[in-house]
Amino acid sequence: MSRYTTAHTNPKETGDVRPTALQIIRDNEMGGKPVGSFTVITGASPSLGIETARALATTRASLILTARDLTRTHTTSLHPGVIDTSLAKHVPQEVKESMDKELALAKKSFEQGAATTVWAAVSKELEGRGGVYLNDRAEAERGEDDGVVSKGSYLSHTYDSEEEARLWRDSLKLVGLLEENLMDSVAGISLRKI
Repeated sequence: MSRYTTAHTNPKETGDVRPTALQIIRDNEMGGKPVGSFTVITGASPSLGIETARALATTRASLILTARDLTRTHTTSLHPGVIDTSLAKHVPQEVKESMDKELALAKKSFEQGAATTVWAAVSKELEGRGGVYLNDRAEAERGEDDGVVSKGSYLSHTYDSEEEARLWRDSLKLVGLLEENLMDSVAGISLRKI
């Protein structure tokens, strides 16, 4: 169980006791210290991306565009939570109004939404580990296979090694790479600190 689990048991809308990205940095005593690793932010909305970058910048982290040595790379997937970002600007007002009260209370600020991404980057709990799905600064729990994903859970198909392998092969094919040549291709990419 994550040290932040209890902070998420009774949400009270944005700005409540749930930690922010900067709080995660402080809790891990990372502020002003180099993290000794590189961090890759592969996608984010303008609001969450900037909060993630702000928090990671306090650690003097080096952000990179790609990875050279896949054997030392660990990846995680995560759900930042319900955040009213510009991504929701096209959601019809009646849909927003129909959100149940529990979901509305679970809404997070930008800073709170960025916290799980930052936690994934700096947490000692995840050091040397990857391939996990995170929610609310913890590993997500297995949900019911009823087709409804709720409260940050995952379903049985989330960890399907056959489908993961198929997606990998299809992705390589789409970008014109052969699996046996992949390591040579990746090794030829040079990294530079930003």
